[in-house]
Amino acid sequence: MPATEQTWHNQKVMHVVFACTALVMMIATLWLLAKDHNREWKRWQLADRKKEAWMAQSQHDELAFQYADKMDEFAAEIRHAQAQPIPVGLVDRFKGLVTQDAERLGKSADFSDLDSAAAELEEAAAIASKARQALEQAGEEEDPSLSLASRHAENAAIDARELVLKQLQKFVSDALRLEKGVVATRKSVVADRTAAVSELGLRVGDGASAEIRAEVQSRIDGYSERVAELTEEIAIAQTYRTGLESIVKQIDAERANLAKAQGAMTTELTRLKEQVYKNTSNVA
Repeated sequence: MPATEQTWHNQKVMHVVFACTALVMMIATLWLLAKDHNREWKRWQLADRKKEAWMAQSQHDELAFQYADKMDEFAAEIRHAQAQPIPVGLVDRFKGLVTQDAERLGKSADFSDLDSAAAELEEAAAIASKARQALEQAGEEEDPSLSLASRHAENAAIDARELVLKQLQKFVSDALRLEKGVVATRKSVVADRTAAVSELGLRVGDGASAEIRAEVQSRIDGYSERVAELTEEIAIAQTYRTGLESIVKQIDAERANLAKAQGAMTTELTRLKEQVYKNTSNVA
């Protein structure tokens, strides 16, 4: 048959039909989107979200107003706590634990840096206390120079107390390092004992003499005794370390409690801010 370009359907008619169909589908799609977007319940939902956002914002503003003075009070109380001298009884208990453990290990404890830092703190805290009393006695006739002097004295006491805490933390770090060393040694001995037990099994399987088996068993017994000794040392090291940490926590307890209360207020304000953002970020 001769070649021909004629098609079964008229191409022009097909183009028109396709164009009209596409236009109808586009209009239908836009209509469906508009109908879905304008559902009645969505208006109520958006109104409720705006209402929740307004309530959360109002609650946030109210709490922020209530917390403003409290936050300043907490900040001042935290600074005051940080500028206080450390009770001598707690320091003596700390040094007693360190001395006791040093004697157990056949060593001597060096408290020269700690004593020096504690003496500096006592002096700085006394100066800060006098400067604070002078500021309080001034009352309404507050002298800016007195306020500045009290601030500087308090900063010096805070720095001195921080130095004492760092010196105490050095002993805690040494205790932790000692404990980790004993734990690592115990793991090594346990591994050696496991290897010896495997060796004994192989010796028995190979029909080794009683003398050889006794020698391996002797090593196993030695490893077992060493593991028991190291387990006891670990318990002693843990008790020593936790004792030191407990005293350090007592020393810093007042500041930590104040900071915790301050952090709780900050967390609540942050939560309300996030709730406001969540209820307003997608409102259109």
